[in-house]
Order: sequence, then C-alpha cells, then structure tokens
Amino acid sequence: VARLTGAFVTDPSDASSMNLYDLEAGGWSGAILDAVELPADKLPQVRLSTDVVGEVQSSVADEVGVAAGTPVVIGGGDGACAAAGAGVIAAGSAYNYVGSSSWIALSTPKPIYDPDYRTFTFGHVIPDMFMPTGTMQAAGASYQWTRDQLSLFEKETAERLGISPYELINLEIEQVPPGADGLFFLPYLMGERSPRWNPLARGAFVGLT
Repeated sequence: VARLTGAFVTDPSDASSMNLYDLEAGGWSGAILDAVELPADKLPQVRLSTDVVGEVQSSVADEVGVAAGTPVVIGGGDGACAAAGAGVIAAGSAYNYVGSSSWIALSTPKPIYDPDYRTFTFGHVIPDMFMPTGTMQAAGASYQWTRDQLSLFEKETAERLGISPYELINLEIEQVPPGADGLFFLPYLMGERSPRWNPLARGAFVGLT
C-alpha cells in the first residue's frame, strides 16, 4: 500500500497481530507503546480495511500494470480476508482454512480473550467485528513434507505417468481404515501454535510398532 499510494497505513486485522494494538479501543495501545518506549509516530496509521487510502502513483503504475489514479482500498491480512471470502461475516459464523498452515476462526462482535492463551483474536476486515482464532503451523506443509520425505516412489511414478504424486498418495490413504490402527502423527514440524504454544515442539509418529 505504501508503494502504491505513498500512504503509511495498516488495518485492524494486520495491526492486531503486532501485540501493540488495543482491540477494544481500535487503535495502538498507549500503555504498551509507553512500556516498550516506542513512539506512536513510528507506526502506521490504522484505517478501516474498507477505506480508500489513496490512489496508484504514476511512479509505480507501469510496474504494477494498473492505471495511475486508480483508488486503492487497504484490505486486510490473509486470515481476515479469507474469512470474508468464506462468507464468515455475521456473528457466530465460522470456517476452517487449510493451506501450508491451518486455522479455525469465527466472527464475533467483541474480542474473546482466552485466559490460557490457547487462541488469539484478530480484528476483522468487517468493521466492528473480530476474529477469535486457533491456528496450527504445519497442515498442508506436513502433507508436502510427507510427499518429499516418505513418498519418493510415488513421486517417481507420478512423474512417469504425468500426474500429481498426491493422486497416488491419496489412493493409498483411501486404503487406510479410520484411526490408522492407532498410528498418530504430531505435525510439529515448525513448532506449534494453538493450543500448545511452543516453538520448540518437535514432530513425531507415535504407534509405529
């Protein structure tokens, strides 16, 4: 946004991930900024996700392929935008996102604070709404790790057949009974977030024998 418009701004969904933001006041927390001795003028202005914050500058128009003067809406963070795209707008609606990481989130009219710090709350891209969220680090990333580390035969076969190795892996998975005969995989390939916040958590298979 800064490159497109020259405006140094952010929105509640991104600002609320910085531990400097007051969700209920809707702006930077003066108490936290004072505690860490960070001047407020070092931070971007917080605007609503739906605000038009400027226009595409002529200096970057050709580079990005957008006409100079095109209005720029600030938008939001990936999770909050995914929620809006999934239709999670009304209070109480929820969704599960699975990509490299994964999270479960819902839309609420007020922040929900977990005293055990298992979940956290983002600002939503919808004005005056919030997104309590629980997230794991390695969802699709675990599947990719499985492909690269445990499925070399499938990768080679898929390359010969001109198909995705995941197609072959999925066929094998279909043959496994629910519960995998008691085999568990702990997907802590990059530490873990909800509900056990531990950057040192290690992945493991449990029940191989």
